[in-house]
Amino acid sequence: MEREQEQKFITNQEEGEDEENKEKDSLADVERIHESRSCIIKTKEEINRYVEKPLVEACEMLWDKGIRTLESSADKQDFEARGYGYIVVAYDSLSDENKKIVDESEDIDGLSDYDSWTKAFDLKIPLESEDVKQEEVSQKALELVSRFQSQPAFWVPKFSLAELKSIYAFEPDEEVDPASFIEEEKYYYDEGEDKFYLSEEHYKLFHQNEEAEN
Repeated sequence: MEREQEQKFITNQEEGEDEENKEKDSLADVERIHESRSCIIKTKEEINRYVEKPLVEACEMLWDKGIRTLESSADKQDFEARGYGYIVVAYDSLSDENKKIVDESEDIDGLSDYDSWTKAFDLKIPLESEDVKQEEVSQKALELVSRFQSQPAFWVPKFSLAELKSIYAFEPDEEVDPASFIEEEKYYYDEGEDKFYLSEEHYKLFHQNEEAEN
């Protein structure tokens, strides 16, 4: 009898947890992320740190396609302020084929100056209410980004040893061991190119997409 009661308690507890999770799958349950915008993401895993849950999969798809996102948002405040969520994409990061897709898309309002050197555009995801399901928002965002083609990651920064010495305020003629940037600053070095990348993922992303296009 005690075991039956214990099992019933566990079952009720699990059902309560499932119900609680169901209740937290609407847009109103999304917590706004206040991390800095326009930073260069070094790894795909970092997307979760900067992107709110309904837009994570779409931003991951753009990452896989070699396209740079600058910022995004999809939460209750977006519904109240403008009625849509958004992903801001760096236009200059696009291949000619993807730029043509943007230029010919009727649901993209045009380009704006994101900053003094970056042209950008918004992918807008309609938000019908604060009770809309996060999964529904996610699917709409995925539909928007699926139009783009895979491309070389033009936006990935690469540095020569001389450039890194300048960035870290070494004298031009000062002897610096390249390994110090790898071990201490966590750069990824490609010996064939003699270039440093911010991460190994940047290196692989740039070259995998480059090979896929050729």
